[in-house]
Amino acid sequence: MRNAKAFGLALVAAMALGAVAASAASATYDSHSESTVLEGTQVGVNEFHTGLGTVKCKTATFEGTQSGGKEVEEGVWTTDSITVHPEYTKCTAFGLSATVNTEGCNYVFSEATTTGENKSHSEVHIECDPGKAIVITNFGGCTVTVPEQTPTEGLVDFENQNVENTSERDVLVTSTVKGIHYTRGGSCADEGVTHTDGEYTGEVTVKGFDTKGEPTGIWVT
Repeated sequence: MRNAKAFGLALVAAMALGAVAASAASATYDSHSESTVLEGTQVGVNEFHTGLGTVKCKTATFEGTQSGGKEVEEGVWTTDSITVHPEYTKCTAFGLSATVNTEGCNYVFSEATTTGENKSHSEVHIECDPGKAIVITNFGGCTVTVPEQTPTEGLVDFENQNVENTSERDVLVTSTVKGIHYTRGGSCADEGVTHTDGEYTGEVTVKGFDTKGEPTGIWVT
C-alpha cells in the first residue's frame, strides 16, 4: 500500500511537471513571407521611467527585417529571433523638450515562450554598435545614457491579432521591462553615477510587409 501511494504521488508530480513544460513551450516568430519588413507604431504613449522623472515621445516607430530561417510548411517561414531599430521624436524628458538618439542601437527579441492561446513573451536585449548607446538629452542639458544590456526584470508580451486574416495578422507588443541600467550626465544630479531603476512601459502594434510593400501576416507561436 505504501509503495502504491508513493507511485501515485510520483505520477501526479510527473503530470504536473509535464503540464508546466507544456505551458512553457518555446515559441518562434512566424511570417507568410520569407523576408518580411516589420513596422511598429506605439499605441498611446510608451514611457521610460527613471529616478529623475519620465521620458515620453509623441512619435515612436520600430523597424526591422524578419528573415525566415526555414520554411516549416508551404507559405510559412519561421525564425528564433527578430531585431528592430527604435526611433523616438517629439519627446520630453523630466518636464522639458528632449531628443532621443538611438543611432547604432537595436532591440533584439529572442527565446520566446508560449504563455497561452495566441500569447507569448520574451526578454528584450538592447544591442549597440561599439561605442554607441541610447542617449536622451533634454533642453536643460541633462543627459541619460542607456548602454547595451539585457534588463534584469520584466518581459515583453506578444499577442497575435487578426488571426483569421492571412495578410493582416499582426502582433500587439506590451512592454513592462524593469531593471534598466542608465548613467546620468551633463546637468543631471549624480553625474556619472549608474542607476538600475529604469523601467520601460507601453504598447506597440507591429505589422509585416513583403519586399514589394504588400501586407503579409506575422505572428508568434
